[in-house]
Amino acid sequence: MSLISSAIRAVERAPLPDSATRYGIGVLVGRTRRRLATNGSANEKRFAGDMAGYSIAEHTAAANEQHYELPPEFFTLTLGPNRKYSCCLYPNGNETLAEAEIAALYEAEFDAAAEAVRAEVAVAALTRLLAPLIWPGIGGYAIAGTLWIAAYVLFLAVYAPILIRARPDGKPG
Repeated sequence: MSLISSAIRAVERAPLPDSATRYGIGVLVGRTRRRLATNGSANEKRFAGDMAGYSIAEHTAAANEQHYELPPEFFTLTLGPNRKYSCCLYPNGNETLAEAEIAALYEAEFDAAAEAVRAEVAVAALTRLLAPLIWPGIGGYAIAGTLWIAAYVLFLAVYAPILIRARPDGKPG
């Protein structure tokens, strides 16, 4: 084991402030960056050639055995009812695991839906500003109004199904 490896292990176990850890990471990244800058191209080609000879995943049976060594009851106790690994959202800080899981699912659904509406509203807003200047008279206002109506219809089409259907936790809204 090298001196750097030993130091990294010791630092990982020590209760250091984040600023000290970030500094140490910066030193190691800088050292590697300088080493790659001086002889990176040749090393990268050699490394890529060496890696081409390896399989994508080695010891898959052992990895699966380790991954699934926990019984399903463990996941029942530690994960919420949806068995969600990724994240939970605690808007008030006093939600149960199940409530936080549902809140995260809703947040992700609303974020995805909002992307579709944002573009249409942005085009409608830009047209509302520019159309009367480009097409003076009633034509510019008609185009701007039509785009605002289209943006509202898109908003309803995207959000109405989300807002109408019952929540999984049985609460209204």
